[in-house]
Amino acid sequence: MPTGFLNPETLALPVTIYGLRCPDSGIIRYVGKAVDVSFRFYQHTHWNKNEDTKKARWIKKLATQGKTPEVVVLETTTNKEWKKRERWWIAHFRALGIDLTNTTDGGDGGPYGFKQSEETRKKKSEIRKGKHLSEETRRKISAAHTGKQLPAWRVEKNRQAQLARVAKMTKEEKLQLAARMKKNEDLRKIRQREALQPGMMKKRKAKSKYYGVVWFKPRNRWKVRVRINGKEKCLGSFKNEEDAAMAYNALAPQYLGDKIRLN
Repeated sequence: MPTGFLNPETLALPVTIYGLRCPDSGIIRYVGKAVDVSFRFYQHTHWNKNEDTKKARWIKKLATQGKTPEVVVLETTTNKEWKKRERWWIAHFRALGIDLTNTTDGGDGGPYGFKQSEETRKKKSEIRKGKHLSEETRRKISAAHTGKQLPAWRVEKNRQAQLARVAKMTKEEKLQLAARMKKNEDLRKIRQREALQPGMMKKRKAKSKYYGVVWFKPRNRWKVRVRINGKEKCLGSFKNEEDAAMAYNALAPQYLGDKIRLN
């Protein structure tokens, strides 16, 4: 890792051990880990549709019935202990005779994603060269990333990378970059003024029947939020109001404590 970049393994970020519970039987069918449970749940139900695993087939079967798994937070642990705790929970449920959809004993990936080998990355790079995404695919990818909150270590890593690129630029390149940034800022201000003109829909927060959930008009999504020391913190956004409420139940206790009122 380049000098000056933050190593996620050294940060004191909590890692959540969670379970996916069957909405019909109430039995845990999958045990996993995540730093952001709501985003990981979104991956399970939207991004991993092309998977052909026991877990993916189970989620697809529920989807055909108009159902989704329920997220249950089993415990919150640390970067160093999550592998041991994930293995313990998987072994615990299997000892109870539960047919988990996990294909391993746990502790295989990393708390911030599975790291592929250099050889695998090169092969994927060769396959993708020359291919272009359709406009529809680009819109879907954009919608999936809208409102997504990056962890603090990732934000700092991106910032350091940008500073390193700027340091290598010539004076002319820096002036061009400054001109582009000013142009983008001017366009943003123009769109903001147009949106507040008479006859245009103004930004407003619609009420939700769930705690910690509000309607975010600019993105057409339900936003999950908590207030910490008078400041609002966004925990993610969802198209479905029930998914947002579920994410609030899973994430809010980490910031507000276990005694808060849940949905």
